Amino acid sequence: MHWVVEQLQRPGRINVSELCRDVLTEWTDGLEKNTAALRIPRVRDQFRVIPGTHFHLEPEVFVQISGYTLFQFPQERVWAWPGEICVVPRGMPHGETVGACDGPFFNLVIARNRDRISFHLASERGNARPGIMAATPFQVQVDPSGIFSHLDDATHLFHRGTPASGRAARALVTAALACLAEVAGGTAEPGKPEHPKISRCRQVVMVNLSDPGLCVAAVAESLQCSADYLSHLFHKETGTPLALYINQRRVEHARTLLEKTALNVKEVAYAAGYRDPGYFARVFRRLSGQSPKAYRRENSAPT
Repeated sequence: MHWVVEQLQRPGRINVSELCRDVLTEWTDGLEKNTAALRIPRVRDQFRVIPGTHFHLEPEVFVQISGYTLFQFPQERVWAWPGEICVVPRGMPHGETVGACDGPFFNLVIARNRDRISFHLASERGNARPGIMAATPFQVQVDPSGIFSHLDDATHLFHRGTPASGRAARALVTAALACLAEVAGGTAEPGKPEHPKISRCRQVVMVNLSDPGLCVAAVAESLQCSADYLSHLFHKETGTPLALYINQRRVEHARTLLEKTALNVKEVAYAAGYRDPGYFARVFRRLSGQSPKAYRRENSAPT
């Protein structure tokens, strides 16, 4: 793994696609040879709105390249050390603390965002928090639901306590990582290559949707540029104002929560990063054409 750290510390732009592919290939080999440890917390407290934590609608994969990550779940702590992999179950509230240990902190995070699989490389940004250093969204060539279904099944099998269930969980994560390596090694989305700051900006927004402090200024600070510069660049490159883009992604997230969870509207507002449920309802109506309650009535899955 030292070669990965050397590449990440080397000046110049990182080829995220190639690096993610190579990292995932090496860690897949480690799982197959039983030299890479797999960490999965117990599945509980799913989709609970807890201050200071966030959750995602699909499992996340964290590949620890160097340093450490401490995951704080409502009832459990999980450490990820260099060479280890942590799968965070869908809907699990968590916070992350990172730091150096025999080298600087670096990890690779893989998540699903609707029909895309996104990869980002993180370093420590200060205050023991991770910050995105490079990111690329990929248009997957295979159905992403299959890959994340493997991860979902693995999170439920891992703690059953039998040798067979442990082997099955490990095999499912291994298969998922092999598929992700193939996705990462494929061609990124067709068309004009996206400005790297825009890719990182999209990723910062996606990762921090539930943070009420997410705003243009906060994203700009994370990317180490001015808010005016980032707003101008994002609007120029995408045709959408960044502030509107943040609200669009938050409302999109809220729609999914209304469809797939039992959270009440106030909890959905908090989970989507809105401190004021009344303001959330107004933004939701403006962007969706109906109230959150009306949307849920028309779109929630039958029980």
